[in-house]
Amino acid sequence: MDIIIGIDVSGSVRREYLPNVTEFIGNVVDDLEVGPDKTRVAAVYFSDQAYLLFNFTRFSSKQDVIYAIKHTPYIGGRTNSAAALQLMVLTHTLSV
Repeated sequence: MDIIIGIDVSGSVRREYLPNVTEFIGNVVDDLEVGPDKTRVAAVYFSDQAYLLFNFTRFSSKQDVIYAIKHTPYIGGRTNSAAALQLMVLTHTLSV
């Protein structure tokens, strides 16, 4: 199974709430069996633009995935969900 996580780091999520968001996502990932032959995880973060945090092949352990998610940078700015969705589709397409 492939899962792509989109993390909103725009002004819609205040800086002080981002740790709550990443903690929640980390708890979800902790319930998965992460691995190359199990659940592969990728993540993007977005505000005015979307950025790849990591692709499906970057990490093979849930601990590494959770660590990266918890260290997602806060940007602020506007919420460009469309750019995030486009990057998510591109990320998955390139991994197939």
